[in-house]
Amino acid sequence: MHRHALALRRGAEGRVIRADKLHLTLVFLGAVARKRMAELDAIARAAAAHSFDLTLDAAGLWARQRVAWLAPRAVPPALRELVRALETALRAAHFPIEDRAWRAHVTLLRDARAVATLPAPGLTWQAREFVLVESAGGAYRVINRWPLRPI
Repeated sequence: MHRHALALRRGAEGRVIRADKLHLTLVFLGAVARKRMAELDAIARAAAAHSFDLTLDAAGLWARQRVAWLAPRAVPPALRELVRALETALRAAHFPIEDRAWRAHVTLLRDARAVATLPAPGLTWQAREFVLVESAGGAYRVINRWPLRPI
């Protein structure tokens, strides 16, 4: 995926997202108090979703945000169910989450320029776990991991 971002930058310019920062956000939480981490752990464990393969076979550019991305043409049902379960439980526990509709995507470039075509490589990502990540000062740190049930 990172190689695709590097190739894409040749036509779109912009800043390539480092390989260790490539991710697909399930739910964006913002700042969470340390005292609520046990709640987050319980919600994630209860999600009990199945593993899935995610094929990133669509590419695009959000011109206003200047973000180039990869996404699945078809979101696997297991991914939709995982996001829905997390959002429902987080709202019920009064965690502030974004109101905008979730869109499965992986950001490849920031500050990208419009390009004539954005080739989609058809990469397949095997999702066998999901993680809670803390972002501070541009650095990502994995706080916890939860396995997805085998297919």
